[in-house]
Amino acid sequence: MLEGSRALIDNTLYWIECVSADEAHYLAAIINSDTLRDAVEPLMPKGQFGARDLHKHLWKLNVPQYDPSERLHRLLAGRGAQAAAEAAVALTALRTQAAAANQIISCDTVRRQIRSGLAGSRTGASIERLVSKLNL
Repeated sequence: MLEGSRALIDNTLYWIECVSADEAHYLAAIINSDTLRDAVEPLMPKGQFGARDLHKHLWKLNVPQYDPSERLHRLLAGRGAQAAAEAAVALTALRTQAAAANQIISCDTVRRQIRSGLAGSRTGASIERLVSKLNL
């Protein structure tokens, strides 16, 4: 979710306008889940380093529109917000470490570290469990 004036954008930006922060966190939790990646991988072309262009194919899945009256959607939005907060803490720590070592940290390193941290967290496990209930 992009808010405010500070942003880190890799090389491509795709966006969707959301009507609320909850909707944005809901979608971010789904889009960044391994469950979604696993579901969309058969639809993706294969390149030298494996499946590619997730962003072009993820909307071929049945991703339900956010509905605040749905408990599952609210839970995913909450876990998505929690994951975003954890990612912000991790990003601050990575920037601090890089500055202390007088190094520049790449987007790939940031993405890899944050995804790894989330994958091993209770928040990440909860997101995966909840996304699997969507039957993408």
